[in-house]
Amino acid sequence: MKIVDNVFALWAKTSQFDESWHPLLWHMMDSGHVAIVFWEKYLSESMKKEFQKTLELSSQETSNLLSFWCSLHDIGKAGPAFQRKSLRFIEPLKKLGLEFPREHSTLHGYHGLASTWILQKYFADHYSDTRFLIGLAMTIGGHHGQFPTNGDVIETTYRVDHLGNDAWQMSRINIINLLNEFFEVPIKFSTPKDRSSRNALFMQIAGLITMVDWIASNEEYFPYTTPNLAIQEYADISINRAKNALTQIGFDGWRASGEVRDFKQLFPEYTPNDLQQEFIKNTLGLQTPFLAILEAPTGSGKTESALLLADQSIQRDQSAGFYIAMPSQATSNQMFNRTVDFLGRRYSTETLNIHLVHGAALLNKEFEKLRFAGVAQDQEVKSGHLTSASWFLPRKKTLLAPFGIGTVDQTFQSVLRSKHFFLRMFGLSHKVIIFDEVHAYDVYMIEIFKRLLGWLRANHTSVIILSATLPETSRRELIEAYQGNPSAIAQIEFPRLTLVSPQGSIAYSLGKPPNRTISLNWLDDEELIPHCQKMLESGGNIAIICNRVLRVQQVYERLSQIFPEDEIIVFHSRFPYEWRAKIEQEVLEKYGKGSTNRPRRSIVIATQVIEQSLDLDFDAIISDLAPIDLLIQRAGRLHRHTHSATPPKRPERLSDPKFTIIKPKLEDTGMPDFGKDQYVYQKYILTRTYFAINEKTELVLPQETDLLINNVYSSAKMEFIPELLWDQLSIDFETLGRADSEAQQKAENMLIPECSRDLLGRVSSMFDDEHDPNSLSIVHTVTRDTLPSAQVVCLEQDLQGLFTLHGHQPIDLATNPDNQLIRFCLRSSISISNQALVRLLFASSIPDAWRKNPVMRTHYPLIFKEGICQMDEFQLVLDPKCGLIVTKSGS
Repeated sequence: MKIVDNVFALWAKTSQFDESWHPLLWHMMDSGHVAIVFWEKYLSESMKKEFQKTLELSSQETSNLLSFWCSLHDIGKAGPAFQRKSLRFIEPLKKLGLEFPREHSTLHGYHGLASTWILQKYFADHYSDTRFLIGLAMTIGGHHGQFPTNGDVIETTYRVDHLGNDAWQMSRINIINLLNEFFEVPIKFSTPKDRSSRNALFMQIAGLITMVDWIASNEEYFPYTTPNLAIQEYADISINRAKNALTQIGFDGWRASGEVRDFKQLFPEYTPNDLQQEFIKNTLGLQTPFLAILEAPTGSGKTESALLLADQSIQRDQSAGFYIAMPSQATSNQMFNRTVDFLGRRYSTETLNIHLVHGAALLNKEFEKLRFAGVAQDQEVKSGHLTSASWFLPRKKTLLAPFGIGTVDQTFQSVLRSKHFFLRMFGLSHKVIIFDEVHAYDVYMIEIFKRLLGWLRANHTSVIILSATLPETSRRELIEAYQGNPSAIAQIEFPRLTLVSPQGSIAYSLGKPPNRTISLNWLDDEELIPHCQKMLESGGNIAIICNRVLRVQQVYERLSQIFPEDEIIVFHSRFPYEWRAKIEQEVLEKYGKGSTNRPRRSIVIATQVIEQSLDLDFDAIISDLAPIDLLIQRAGRLHRHTHSATPPKRPERLSDPKFTIIKPKLEDTGMPDFGKDQYVYQKYILTRTYFAINEKTELVLPQETDLLINNVYSSAKMEFIPELLWDQLSIDFETLGRADSEAQQKAENMLIPECSRDLLGRVSSMFDDEHDPNSLSIVHTVTRDTLPSAQVVCLEQDLQGLFTLHGHQPIDLATNPDNQLIRFCLRSSISISNQALVRLLFASSIPDAWRKNPVMRTHYPLIFKEGICQMDEFQLVLDPKCGLIVTKSGS
């Protein structure tokens, strides 16, 4: 290989502490070698086959081509704009004929854009498929998280600053040709002809390059090395460094072996019920990528069915793993514990890298066993053969791990216009993604979800959707989003399984599970206390489910006048993290499956936190009126488990399931008044729910599930709504329609284009993936159509000083907290959503020592004296039983 002197004179990395530096050529070779090792040892067989099929190359040829593309990412650094960033290189480079125009000008663009300019010309000179290769150049240029736009690419004013004179161009050509020869790049390869496949390939290449670059840029694994080495001599060093880096980072361990196991092997403690047997029969040999929508009653074994299908599909295709997407942090925590147990049994002899993925994951005790010892420490702690490798902990990287459980927000980030969205999509590609509790998504989330489904299919990713209460219109929208065209699948009776795959689209009945007749009662709010007294005369355990935290606190205040405090549990989101975690654990221990600690008599007063994914059982339930699908979810916690003599059988009065709904007050017209609940749920849906069931004395489930849900989520007239009320209901429907349209448009503004439309050049990142949430801007909540919230840390002040609420650790707000103190602070934290209070907090300041800390920079300290914190007109009371109580002067 002929090497020109100035090729070795160009730098990629320099030390800020000494004179050491890393040549550009070495870094580009490092990146290519990381890609080679990743292909050979860690990339899933499924994705490797897809790459080979798309490019029509052998495994070795595909590896060579991808490694070459990865190595090209920093070619834009071979230009005056980048090289002048280190002043000590300017004069030596000038002596080699490399000029520096406008050395002190303010530049537009960055070296990634320069890479795009350089590669578009190079590819045009050497290949024929111009359309694909122009896109490839933009893909490679986006390795810092954002693709260049068409406007960036056609800009000419600053090109000379980035590209320089002919000597610079000759240096770049020498580097590219040298890498082309070194990686033995195949002369010909095929490219995708349809836009969806082309976009999916660009996403995967962009994600691969970003990951490879991050690893190759890590000085721990790729220390700066003198240029005074022969190229083959450094190549040997570089490939060994790449092997070591990927091992140390945590890519070693589990890979799908192709061994498919049946239900009994995966769940030896269970015998599949009738519904699960039908599910197994209808999913045998299901080809990928597929969409499976499983609709079945709560407690019917949907989770086990989904894990079975996911595991069998992963093994059959030897794909990359799975991610389970839950609607909330609380449901993610519960699913994480279940999944750790499942994977620990399933892969008992292999090392598995598994992660909990949400904002409070570091506080989960099960996850804490698997991750490194302290927040931001650099040492991993392993629990048996399960581990959470520290390199994957930043949330933009976590989806690269083979197994993850977390909030759905993490998957949504892969189609939102945030930096590194393509890295997240690369992490999801060729996996199985399980979306649980999909009925909890609002219109804004559904719009993001639909865009995501189309991209997942294009990226050969299979999807399993679980729900007990999915409207027919929503199911059809999701099917169409995944398969890319209108659904012609016939409606099948609930419970059902809908499949979309390369074999076609079809729906199956999952049999007729036994119906439960649930007594439905209506209660005036004023009758709540005597009703509870009557129900619990002979003992029993009831849940009161409220729509708002303040309502929970008000109900507790009333009931605590009658019932002993130790018989009442209050459960909602406005507790400090540690308090809430203990309450959740207590609720699960007392009312969960197999409980041996079930109280003789108790009341749980809770918000919606107990209606999703928590496997709880109550003798009776009282609920505020909510949308019909959520009422059915809440009813699913009623007589959920079978009880024998130990623990005691249900009291005779509660031996039959009783579901009681608090009646809304009625206006003179007969229209229900939902008060502040209409700001929690849509008024139109609440009204239709009320009239759908207000004259019913029982619910027959699951027989009535479809009828009730489709009646409510409809615009058709309901015969049991008085004709005089239709004018008002029509107004509410129009209001709902406008709100839905606004939510859909808001989501559209945040989304990347559909996979079947042009992507590259048309997407600019609207926000950073590590944005500052201390803002009232919508940028804070792009995955949810919710108002901003603020994270606060509750601190106690007494005569001895200032202490954390959890652990009572002394704290100085002027001092940067260590890892242990950070953990105590986070366990003392609460999320505040009261908008007046949020505005007050955002107008205040976070201590400088906290702002400099990557974990604490978004948290505000609240100082409580004897349990009270005063903020302007607000008084905040921290009560161990009720959580944070917010009152305003004069209210």
